[in-house]
Amino acid sequence: DGSGGIWSRFKATLKDQLKESQQKYREAKEISEMKDSFVSVVSHELRTPLTTIKLYVNLLKSGKFGAIREKQGKPLNIVNQETDRLSNLIEDILHLSKLESKKEALNIKEFNFYDYAIENPLYELAREKGIKIKTNVPKGFTIKADGEKFKLVFINLIGNAIKFTDKKGMITISAANDKDKSIISIKDTGKGIAKEHIPRLFDKFFQVENYMIRDKGGTGLGLAIAKRIVDLHHG
Repeated sequence: DGSGGIWSRFKATLKDQLKESQQKYREAKEISEMKDSFVSVVSHELRTPLTTIKLYVNLLKSGKFGAIREKQGKPLNIVNQETDRLSNLIEDILHLSKLESKKEALNIKEFNFYDYAIENPLYELAREKGIKIKTNVPKGFTIKADGEKFKLVFINLIGNAIKFTDKKGMITISAANDKDKSIISIKDTGKGIAKEHIPRLFDKFFQVENYMIRDKGGTGLGLAIAKRIVDLHHG
């Protein structure tokens, strides 16, 4: 009888724990759905006025509403740049939200990394700063990856390298196979990051430079997006 009573209490405890787990799962699912809905609605509501602002700024700059003086041109350029920055932030938030909700399916194929890395439109930005691009990628080098998502990883890493490398610096892109893995490296001659900041590198909105003094721009989401795409590929 004693063992039977213990077994009954054990079953009751298990039943309570299962009920509690199911409740927590439902609550977590509801919160996740609310977050997705919030991000989608807010992003959509922000896109419309931003598009209108961009349109009228461009019309003003073109002189459609009269000649623009030099003093007026500079503030208009700033508005234009900040509108672009806000638009990029919205796109990054949407992209990251999809990646975090695991609703992004991978389309794995052979991706020709050599063709993409050997001459990329982004390199023109580097050349404008006098930065040299060096590629150590074997001819015809391919990887098994979702090409479109992998391009986003490359864009974010190269963009960072260009942003934080001084004039006349160098960016080196390397690729090699190691057994069943492909190893791709992007290295630059920038000033680097202090060791204490490295653990936070892939945190959302984290940027080493103080927000009030940084002049490099960016949304602070690029590395977080790159990390999640690499994680999806089990990299």
